[in-house]
Amino acid sequence: MAASDRITFDVTADDLADGFAPIPEGWYSGTIVKVETKHVQKEGDNKGKPFYSIRIKITEAADEENEGQVGKNAFVNAMLWHGAHFTIVGLAKALGLVKKAGKFTVPEPDDLLGEEVDFKVGLRKNPQEEGETEVKSFAPVGTKVGGESGTTSAGSGGFSL
Repeated sequence: MAASDRITFDVTADDLADGFAPIPEGWYSGTIVKVETKHVQKEGDNKGKPFYSIRIKITEAADEENEGQVGKNAFVNAMLWHGAHFTIVGLAKALGLVKKAGKFTVPEPDDLLGEEVDFKVGLRKNPQEEGETEVKSFAPVGTKVGGESGTTSAGSGGFSL
């Protein structure tokens, strides 16, 4: 490969951040900064089914000891088929996009970009991933972090996985 054919790109501060270390358990506020449509690659009944890979940039932590997480990224996959739709429905509920039972049209990825949400990070249940955390639930922004309550307790607006 000639020098003129080499691939170059700009490296951002986000690229250098320790965004892949486990996020400590707790409630956070964040902004959805990336949503990609992907398809299940693993062999089985769900192979080829769609899901959103969602990145949420942490903007605030409910607990002072977790304030060092601000600016880091949390990741969550939201399956887009009935029977595994709990994450996308929970996120939509927290964003005010679904308020009652009935038909639900999944928002386009671009419609989710820039949306703010409170979310809870907890330990993964898989013993092979001991110590690793994942997004467990969502709540409307300001109901769990900051806002009037600033509390970490569950409320009626939340959704748990």
